[in-house]
Amino acid sequence: MNKFFITGLPRSRTAWLASFFTGNNSFCYHEMLRISSGFEDGIKKMLNRKEMYVGNSDSSLPIWMDKIDHILRDSPIVIIERDIDEVTNSLTNLFGQGFERALDKTLEGIEVIKNKYNYISIDYNELNNQSCLETLCNFCTPKLYFDKDKFETLKTINISLNKNLEDLYTKSVRKNNKEYVNYMSYKIYS
Repeated sequence: MNKFFITGLPRSRTAWLASFFTGNNSFCYHEMLRISSGFEDGIKKMLNRKEMYVGNSDSSLPIWMDKIDHILRDSPIVIIERDIDEVTNSLTNLFGQGFERALDKTLEGIEVIKNKYNYISIDYNELNNQSCLETLCNFCTPKLYFDKDKFETLKTINISLNKNLEDLYTKSVRKNNKEYVNYMSYKIYS
C-alpha cells in the first residue's frame, strides 16, 4: 500500500480533496484522527485499508506530524497554499475570533514539512484546474488514471461546514479521542 498526505491551512479544501481521492483503488480520509481513538488507531486504520493508495487530507497534520514521522518519510505530501488573510476571514466568519495561535503553529509545521519531507505545493486557487489535479494524481496516486469525469463533477460541488454539525462533531471527537485533543491542545498552546 502506498500512503499520501494532503495538508495546508484550515479552509483549504481538504474535505473536497479527500472526496476526490476516494474511489478507483484509492481511499482518502478527511482528518482521520477525528474518527480514531488515538494516533496508533488512526495509523492502523490507514494500514488496514485494502486499496492500493490510502491518504489523509488534514489541515492539522503540520501540528501532529512528529507522531507519524516514520510514515511521512516515505510518503508524498501535498501542501495546499492559501492566503492567510483568506483563511482567517473564512474561520472568523464561521467561528469568530481566536485562531491566530493555531494558524501560527500550522504555518510553523508546514515549514518543517518543506524542509524534511517529499512534498509539492499547490496554489489553492488552482484546484479547479484540471492540470493541477492531474499533477496531484501523478504525485499521490501515480499508477491510477486521472478520472476526468469525476473531476468535472466534483469541481461543481462546494463542500462547506455546517456550524451546528461541526459543534456536534467536535464534542464527539473530544469525548472519543482524548489523546488527540490533549495532544493538539498541548502543541497549540504550549
